[in-house]
Amino acid sequence: MKDSKYKSDALKNYEKALKLKKDGVNNEEIRQQTKWFQDKYGKWKFEFDDSSIKLIKNINKNSTYKLKDIISHDYLFELYPELADYNISFKNKQNGATTYYGEKEIEINNSLLSDRKQLKGTLLHEIQHVIQHVEGFNTGTNTILGRRRYANRLGEIEVSDTKQRYMNDMSKEDRMHIAPESSKSNPTHPQREQILSKMNKIEKSLNSLYDIFRGESDEIIETSNNENTKILHGRNRPVGSTGDKSQKFAKQGRIEEGLENSSSFNNKQEINKEIKRLNSLIYIATIN
Repeated sequence: MKDSKYKSDALKNYEKALKLKKDGVNNEEIRQQTKWFQDKYGKWKFEFDDSSIKLIKNINKNSTYKLKDIISHDYLFELYPELADYNISFKNKQNGATTYYGEKEIEINNSLLSDRKQLKGTLLHEIQHVIQHVEGFNTGTNTILGRRRYANRLGEIEVSDTKQRYMNDMSKEDRMHIAPESSKSNPTHPQREQILSKMNKIEKSLNSLYDIFRGESDEIIETSNNENTKILHGRNRPVGSTGDKSQKFAKQGRIEEGLENSSSFNNKQEINKEIKRLNSLIYIATIN
């Protein structure tokens, strides 16, 4: 972060948050006093206001731009300067948006250009996925791995809540009075009921298979503050807490896809590999 009053205040409030935590003050009271809070994994975060986001030029279909050339935002590029050079490509896509971390690219469906507010909300959704990746926070997942797991995934809850808070025109005052879902001990996806209502027998079977093979019931376990932790392909995983099978079957890198017509991947080459592996699980679930 560049030297500024914003940086100075943020660091000062962070030190205050740590002291309040040590004194036994609850998470929401710490957030109210400092704007800092801990997520369910103990990661310290703060929310900055997205109401200032603006599209600064006309955008054409089937075109590619640098993020810094199409939006302005009071805080974003000061906090995350690497985001400025992300490529934003507009294409005819089946899904609404996709984030490729490895290629530093976000793809947006041309159809979103007809609704500028929806476009800004979708950009914020995808930008939040990038921030999660940069910070090492819990990120996204894929609905084909199970809608229950998707609905409970903190990374997906956070990006959907980020977009919704913008779409609801929350002011700075609103944001302070209404806690973000990621600050809660039991965060809830804004579309949870809608997501779970679409589960079918195959998806329920897939959930069971992932429980067995990966040792993960609803989401990938993260214990970043646990000393019994190792890094696996950019993801924190507890060692030995989920059994030998989960370690054997958790060799893939981070490959994630969201619902809400949104997805995020480490790189494009990994997609076909993941689909092939998942098709095998779908076959097993079908014959069972």
